[in-house]
Amino acid sequence: MIMKENQILKPMLVDNLTEEDWKVVAQESAQFGYAFVEGVEGASPSDVKAWLRDEPSEDLPSDTSDVELPSGYFDAHELEAVLNALPYDITYVNADDRVQYFSEGKHRVFPRTRTIIGRLVEDCHPPKSLDRVLAVVDSFKSGERDEEHFWIQKDGLFILIRYYAVRDDEGKYLGVVEVTEEISGLRGLEGTKTLVEGFSV
Repeated sequence: MIMKENQILKPMLVDNLTEEDWKVVAQESAQFGYAFVEGVEGASPSDVKAWLRDEPSEDLPSDTSDVELPSGYFDAHELEAVLNALPYDITYVNADDRVQYFSEGKHRVFPRTRTIIGRLVEDCHPPKSLDRVLAVVDSFKSGERDEEHFWIQKDGLFILIRYYAVRDDEGKYLGVVEVTEEISGLRGLEGTKTLVEGFSV
């Protein structure tokens, strides 16, 4: 595979990717590690910083208006901070099966980059799990199910992955939210800890 990457994939990328394409690759590589750093100008963290210096972000609209909800409100900055403070990876796929949002908290279980926004959900999962994911989504759309849970044990971690159908007040399917959490610490909890007893600062 290394030989194929060096002798086939890398030359194809150099010949076909534009400077803007390389900027995206380099910018998003921080999530996974930098590849093709030898012989490709701009594929390093320092070059990414130089590219992005003084350039406005075009990833998402900078709307700071309040988000009004029945039980309260946020401005966009607060809402982003709240969602990123939760100890979960949250991904929302809309009714058209396209990724519309994911949280960017400090403790990510599975790395994602902003280039997945707008992608079909089928393009965001490995082939071995794709059929199961699509079956879950289909069961949500049909109304057969409203949630499904999976879990993985790997390298001492216990990863819980939960899917929930998102519906409006009339029951119309709006999409699916995926909530992923590493819960190995929670599984060992015993006894009781309350704010009344045993709380120390």
